[in-house]
Amino acid sequence: MGLTIHYSGKLRNPDALPALIDEAIDISKSLHWSYDLIEAAPDIPVSGILVAPEGSEPLWLTFHREGFMCNPMLFEYVMKVEGKAIPSDAEQWLFTKTQYAGVEAHIAMIKFLRYLSGKYFERFELHDESRYWETDDEAVCRARFGEYDRVLSMVGDALEGMEIGQEESQESVIAKIEKMLEEKFGMKRSN
Repeated sequence: MGLTIHYSGKLRNPDALPALIDEAIDISKSLHWSYDLIEAAPDIPVSGILVAPEGSEPLWLTFHREGFMCNPMLFEYVMKVEGKAIPSDAEQWLFTKTQYAGVEAHIAMIKFLRYLSGKYFERFELHDESRYWETDDEAVCRARFGEYDRVLSMVGDALEGMEIGQEESQESVIAKIEKMLEEKFGMKRSN
């Protein structure tokens, strides 16, 4: 649970990936964000960079050699475990939870993606649970962060007060949590 962005796209020119990576490194260094390079392997033709402000999951700026965004772990799973070929135009939706990085880091990440998408992408789509991408309105973004923070705090407080015995089974604990969420927040498990 936590505020998340979902994104997908394809590079205008796959040969521009090294330039995108160089810019991502420069920007990450200037903002004191951590980053990790992902290099393609013979059986996994996905490379790029992961960029993460403190407290955030990484942005997956990783691409199949054909230029579409791709999570290398998912690619490896599909290829090796399921034994399926991935089509050369199979764009994936990637996601990054930004809730715990805070609103300032979230806004910076959206601005970063807006810049990169305009410069390097043929197609880019992003769904932002804070609505900042769609509205470019910091007040809307801050309000959404506040709503998520309140819900997480309420759920955390409710879980803290829950009594769970050491001998209880996993199923029993899950049932207690589901009951508490339904009673306190009207949240029912979807099947």
